[in-house]
Amino acid sequence: MRQLLARLTTPTGFLLAGLCFLLPFAAVSCEAPGGYGRAAPGATTTYSGLTLAVGGVPKVDKPTQLLPKAQRKEDELPPQPFAIVSLALIIVGLLASIVLYNRRSRFPVAAAVSTLATVLVIANQAIVEASLESRLQEQLRVAMPAGKHPTDYVNTGSGFGLCLLILAGLVLGSLIGWARRPPPPRAVPIPFQSRREMRARGEVKAAEKAARIAARLAARTGDGSRTDPTPTPTPVLSEPWLDDPLLPVDPVAAPDRRADEEHHGPPGVDPWPDAPV
Repeated sequence: MRQLLARLTTPTGFLLAGLCFLLPFAAVSCEAPGGYGRAAPGATTTYSGLTLAVGGVPKVDKPTQLLPKAQRKEDELPPQPFAIVSLALIIVGLLASIVLYNRRSRFPVAAAVSTLATVLVIANQAIVEASLESRLQEQLRVAMPAGKHPTDYVNTGSGFGLCLLILAGLVLGSLIGWARRPPPPRAVPIPFQSRREMRARGEVKAAEKAARIAARLAARTGDGSRTDPTPTPTPVLSEPWLDDPLLPVDPVAAPDRRADEEHHGPPGVDPWPDAPV
């Protein structure tokens, strides 16, 4: 039931309510004494919702049972203001339900529009039926049967009842949807677990980047050695007791080495050959 009411608050509900204006809203029965308007006794004169809104000639269900032109009377009603406004409100509700996708604004607008349209449709129906009863009373060609009243010959059409039912469903569904609207969204802080996962994800990305760089360097020769023209600098040993003529000399430690050679002699020469062992 709730899903059906929710669907009625969509454009489908307003579209169905608008289509109901193509159906009969009021009719003068075929049993009217002496006939009514253009219709002879036995023919029914029908007014659709659209005819009431824009005006026009009503429909006679049996075109063969028409009175002679000399005996015909007026059966056309002028455009009814309440019918015009109610149809306009249904169109506005249809457009609003399409444009207003947010339920926070759609349900209040749908409820207001459908409620006002319902009131106007009911008021229009009451005015139209009262007008038809008065016109039928004026056009009586024969005496009214005993115990009968013009109200007995003016009927309510199926289009009015269906339109009223759909509009009532729109009102109820809009109010339910408005009452059950979700709370406003709140800013949710990022939990600690999410931050830790983000940090771990960053570390994984850094490790993947380092692996790609190492793989790129290893792919230069295929065996992992570097073949770029920039030579690898040779480590410098500055310890004087590891002095090797084949190793490069540290310029910082060179003065200490010369002073050591002057005191002890060159490397590989015993500085005290005559010393007793």
